[in-house]
Amino acid sequence: MPDRHSLSHDEAMELAGLYVLDVLEPAEADAMAGHLATCPEPHDEVAQLGSITPALAALIEPVDAPPALKARVMAAVASQPQGSADVASVAPVARVLIPGPRRADAPVQPRSQQRSWLQWGLAAAAVLVIAALGTWNLALQSQASDAQQRSALIARAISLSADPTADVARMRGIGPAQAASGFAVFPTDGPGYIVLVDLPPAPAGETWQVWSMVDGQATSAGLISVGADGYAVFSGLQRLPGTDAVALTRERAGGADQPTMDPAVLGEMSA
Repeated sequence: MPDRHSLSHDEAMELAGLYVLDVLEPAEADAMAGHLATCPEPHDEVAQLGSITPALAALIEPVDAPPALKARVMAAVASQPQGSADVASVAPVARVLIPGPRRADAPVQPRSQQRSWLQWGLAAAAVLVIAALGTWNLALQSQASDAQQRSALIARAISLSADPTADVARMRGIGPAQAASGFAVFPTDGPGYIVLVDLPPAPAGETWQVWSMVDGQATSAGLISVGADGYAVFSGLQRLPGTDAVALTRERAGGADQPTMDPAVLGEMSA
């Protein structure tokens, strides 16, 4: 186990995501803190994750990190390139945050505060993805793996949701999909994104379909599937004039012209 000051710059970069998420062993966390306090080279990756994670506590229920998380993260980080920028030091958050439904008795917050949460908190699952891959470049690379591409899309969606001029819908599951949560975001120009976690895969012969809602009228935006990583990611979401909500329904394979089922996931656009 390394002592407090024995980490190299590259080793510290690999541990940055785990440090911010507070899943390092105590000795490793001490070594990381010592390195950040003395390293003359930049560690902007720590600041980037640190700027996102504190806001998540206001929106998402915290749970203890799964025992196998560290091994999976380290295996992924070891195979990915690293980047750097300005020097920064950020203390780790207390617990790993994973999306889940808010308590039923949680107090209702003002819209302005909800908007603040939407800007940084709605894509909490992406924090784990970004930490696992150890990459902070939002641009897709032509040779990237499917997992990297999905992670870049999620990171891009987080970035857009932080823009106060973007419109964001906080999406929640209903009925059989009640565990699902996530968000849709529309920038001021260009297409939008949907990121969902805990959406159950559609049964054989069926699919999840995305709908843009205008005054209760649904227009198909396309089909969305659940990846092997448990995330459902949709890009190229076109916003129709007057869109006030985004919904998902379960339809027959290939989709439908109009919804044949009640929405299983629904989100109203922010004002």
